[in-house]
Amino acid sequence: MAESNYKVIFRADAQSNQHRITWEEKCPIQLSAVQISRDTTTSATFLQVKVKNISNDPIVSIAAALTIEVPDKPDEAMPLEYLDTDIPAGTEKTLKPQRLTQANITSCNLVIRGVDFSNKTWHSTTSPKPLPQRQALSLSPKARAQRAYALSLGENDEIVNGAVQNHSGWWVCACGQANIGRATCCKCGMVKERLLDTENEQDLLAEYNDRVDDIYDQACDLSKDDASKKELRKASKLFTSIKDEKDSAEKAKGCDERIQSISSAQGRKIRRGVITATTSVVALGLIIALGIFVIVPNVKYAIAANYANSGQYKDAIAAFEELGDFKDSPKRAIQCKVDDCETQVRNALESDNYDEAYRCAQTLAGLDGGWDRLEPIAETAAKSFMQQQDYGRAEKWFAFTHNEESRKTAMYQYATNHLNHDDQATYFYLKELSEANYKDAASLYDQLYYWQFEFGISTSEQAKDQNTWEGKNFGNVYAFAKATNGPLSSSNSSEKATIRIEVSAHYEETGSKPERWESSSDQFSVTSSGKVPSTKYVGIIGGSAVYGGADYYKVTFFNNDTGEYLGEKEIQCVN
Repeated sequence: MAESNYKVIFRADAQSNQHRITWEEKCPIQLSAVQISRDTTTSATFLQVKVKNISNDPIVSIAAALTIEVPDKPDEAMPLEYLDTDIPAGTEKTLKPQRLTQANITSCNLVIRGVDFSNKTWHSTTSPKPLPQRQALSLSPKARAQRAYALSLGENDEIVNGAVQNHSGWWVCACGQANIGRATCCKCGMVKERLLDTENEQDLLAEYNDRVDDIYDQACDLSKDDASKKELRKASKLFTSIKDEKDSAEKAKGCDERIQSISSAQGRKIRRGVITATTSVVALGLIIALGIFVIVPNVKYAIAANYANSGQYKDAIAAFEELGDFKDSPKRAIQCKVDDCETQVRNALESDNYDEAYRCAQTLAGLDGGWDRLEPIAETAAKSFMQQQDYGRAEKWFAFTHNEESRKTAMYQYATNHLNHDDQATYFYLKELSEANYKDAASLYDQLYYWQFEFGISTSEQAKDQNTWEGKNFGNVYAFAKATNGPLSSSNSSEKATIRIEVSAHYEETGSKPERWESSSDQFSVTSSGKVPSTKYVGIIGGSAVYGGADYYKVTFFNNDTGEYLGEKEIQCVN
């Protein structure tokens, strides 16, 4: 199958070394990419522009000026108007393609001349300059670690190692993005004042030392002489998180040794308890036998309550359910299910059995009163996973809380650390975040999952692109398209895009009809996982002079979901 015949003859973007993007200070529009593409068959040439609204207000329209360079000709300048653009604050948009009159273009320069908002207008007053560059921030390892902690980022994140640049009416974020009239960055979403508050080395070191002291004191309190195994596990984790500070590594080792000692002692206690429990059961059996017709339900209730109080929840549940509606047995049975499930969640987390912990957490969330029990556990677990930079697990546990902002942070951190088209979690995270207009998630989503197509026109349903048809016999004409990139498909379904085609057909003069042009439109679906092209019948070609089909077709392809122009294809009859 042949690919579309469009060739990129010029491109400028922020990453280009040959052609760099420029920007006029205080201009609310920043060019993201400027591209000129030419159809190698028809020489139809189009200007494609992607822009970003870096202001805090929606933009209605844009006025620009394009200068093109053509060999052996003077530079040609032309005005451009992009009306009804409707670009929300802080978002990117690909503007409608503009067809150019020249085909042999070697270079171009696009500048923004004016921007209209709903209640104001910006006009250019000076020449644009190269885009502002990110400014590095020099911090010691401990200060950098504290800044990463304060900003909920990884230590190697470029934002942690970047400084804010303040200018009159605009500022550059630590990530390198220019912003106008915004309190938060339109790319990374960071709060400007929060970034400024975390740039001072001495302040960061003081906060770092305070945080280490807090963790150390908390771990020491948990590891007191009469500490339980559960408390010692928590203390060990806390000491390990600051293992390079004070004597934390030694204390963590001491906690682990005490845990092992307690486990051994509990094993001996359990064996002694079996004998005691057997004796108690025998005695209780005698009591039941003596009063079986008078106090049986009360005795069973007491047994069930004893099970519950001693943490034998499964036995308690069975005993309470056996009592039916006696007293508050149904309520106590549900309570024991909640207690049992909560215990399983906590034990699984403490033993690092995270899959089992999550399974039990899902069960607990579905029980009456279980969500309230689960939420503080989930919040603690999620924050711990964030500190470990296990963002996928952190997102799952934040989902059991009302802390939606932290959940989004975890999703964003996972996605930015796993920018892989085939990563299912990255796909679903970026899709949800982009729909919520979170930071630059929409741009990252487009980077990985932007629809791209191969397309063409053919007289065969085998979808082999062609531009001529020989002979006068009747034949069918088909348009076809196949996605070469797009949203990630699941095992159960595929994402779809709708391709719209605009058809122009030429007919020779016949005995009953004059020479004429006819136009039509249609559409068909393309799946992101399709291994073969999708085809659509366009019309017929060839035939006799009296009952002939068209002798020429031109099909223009659009992504109907976005309105994006994709390209054109032509086919004609030759004798």
